[in-house]
Amino acid sequence: MQRWLIIMDSVNSYHPKNTTSSATSVSSAFANLIEARTVLEKKHFVSTGAITYIEGDIAEVEISEWDLFHLGDPLKVIIYSPIGILNFESTVVAKGFGSVIILVPPNIQSRFLDKRQYPRVDARQIGNLHRIHQSTASKSSLEFDSPIPIETTDISLGGVGFIVPMDAQEFKTYSRIEGELQIGFAFGALLEIIRKSPVEGGMFYGAKMLELSQEQEFSLRAFILRIQVSNYFKHKSTNNS
Repeated sequence: MQRWLIIMDSVNSYHPKNTTSSATSVSSAFANLIEARTVLEKKHFVSTGAITYIEGDIAEVEISEWDLFHLGDPLKVIIYSPIGILNFESTVVAKGFGSVIILVPPNIQSRFLDKRQYPRVDARQIGNLHRIHQSTASKSSLEFDSPIPIETTDISLGGVGFIVPMDAQEFKTYSRIEGELQIGFAFGALLEIIRKSPVEGGMFYGAKMLELSQEQEFSLRAFILRIQVSNYFKHKSTNNS
């Protein structure tokens, strides 16, 4: 069984200067980068490989000298793709026999995808809704008699999809609700309902996250990156089985 190493400190410290330009992770959008010749440069060393996987914020580079790269290494990356040369700085966040996993910054993603969107990942997490704002223009709110339990379906820096039980209160579109998501830590957020639809066992809501602090964005991005790396390992395991 192939052994992989992963560094979560690099994921936690991934703080891009412009988080608003990040893009939705759609594999087909990055098709031009698959098998593109890729140069990885770190201090006193340069090696060349090829992109073999890219999804959301991460990419796999197959490279013969993979063992000379270390978790957390800062990199300069050059990708020679059919649509042009891409240059960016990155970090090694995982490695295994023949490959390293690097971060793909938002400004590179936005060259391929709608820059108004964000990487979205499937995420089954629990949480609670605590209070609803009386109007979109008001910060005054009414607390629910008891917290309303929810289960998330997906999450991104821009928003979250979640299901509320059938017997719970129903919310109108554009309602603003304060809640807390359990994503390895308690993550409080102000949510604005954008869409809703009935599903088995309850009501699905798609909500936008409002007024996130920089610290919250960093924490949420780290959570999303963890899931993306986990999805990569599942992809790798399936292909090798």
